[in-house]
Amino acid sequence: MSSHAPIQFHEVCHDSNGPLNTYSLHPALSTEMHYHNLIEIGWCLKGQGTFMVEDQIQNYQEGDVDVVFPYQKHFAHAHENDSSQWYLINLDFQKVMQTSLSPILYSDLSILTQREIGVYGIFRPEEHPNVVRLVRQLIQTITEPSELAMRREILLLAQLMLELSLLSLERPPYPRSGSRQYYSRIEPAVHLAQQRIRQGEKIQVSDMSQICLMSSGYFRRTFHAVLGCSPQQYINDLMIAQAKFMLIETNTSILEIANHIGFDDASGFNRAFLRSCGMTPSSFRTLL
Repeated sequence: MSSHAPIQFHEVCHDSNGPLNTYSLHPALSTEMHYHNLIEIGWCLKGQGTFMVEDQIQNYQEGDVDVVFPYQKHFAHAHENDSSQWYLINLDFQKVMQTSLSPILYSDLSILTQREIGVYGIFRPEEHPNVVRLVRQLIQTITEPSELAMRREILLLAQLMLELSLLSLERPPYPRSGSRQYYSRIEPAVHLAQQRIRQGEKIQVSDMSQICLMSSGYFRRTFHAVLGCSPQQYINDLMIAQAKFMLIETNTSILEIANHIGFDDASGFNRAFLRSCGMTPSSFRTLL
C-alpha cells in the first residue's frame, strides 16, 4: 500500500436485522485505505496480517479483535500465502444506545465515545482480555435471533465502550480523518458512480458534479478534500474493485469484464489492472 494512495469513504447502510458480516481477506485482496460512517467491531477467526488505523500499524493473528471508530482511516493486509477470515459488525452506536437506554445513561455513553476513547485498532487476548471477551460475546450474541439476545447485545456493547473508556483515561481522544458533514456534499456523486459501475454503465465526472449541483472545478476540489483523490481516480478505483469482484465471484471472461466496467478491449483493461494491482486479471483469478 503506497503512502499516497487515495482514502476511500465507504458508507455502510446499517441493517438492524443483521449487522454481522463474515469477511475473508486474501493477500491479493487487501482493503484499500478507507473510512466509514459506523463503528467497526471484528473478530479474527483465522490467519494473520497487518492492520493500520490512522498512523498506527499493528500485526493481527487468529483470536485478535479490532475496534475502529467512525471516520478513522484504516486498512488490512493478509500476509503472503495466507488468508484471513473475520467476523465483522458495522453498527451505529449512537442510534442503538439512544433507542435502548435511559436518556441519562445514553448521554454519558455518548460523551465517552465522542471525546474520551483513545484506544482503537487491534486488541490481543493476552494484553486486553476484557475487550477481547466482550467483542467475542457480542458477536456470538448477535447470531442469536431473540429478544433476550438483543438485550444482551445492548449491555455488551455498553460494557465494551465503558471498558475502552477506562483504558483511555490518560490517552488523547481517537483521531478521525473524515467528517459526515463534508461527505454529505458529495454523497450523491459517490452513490451515482457506485450504481453505474455495478450496472455496467458509463460514468463521467461531469455526471457526478451535476448531481451535486456544483461547478466542475468546485466539485473536483471538494471531492479531493473529502476523499483524498480526484473524482476520476475514484471512478478508476471503483472499476478495478468491480473487476475484482467479477473475477472472484463469476466465470465471466476477461473481455466481458473489461467491457462491463467501461474498457473497449482487454489490453487496456489488462494494463490498468496491472498498474493498480501489480498483476494481470488472469493472474489475479488464478490466485483464488
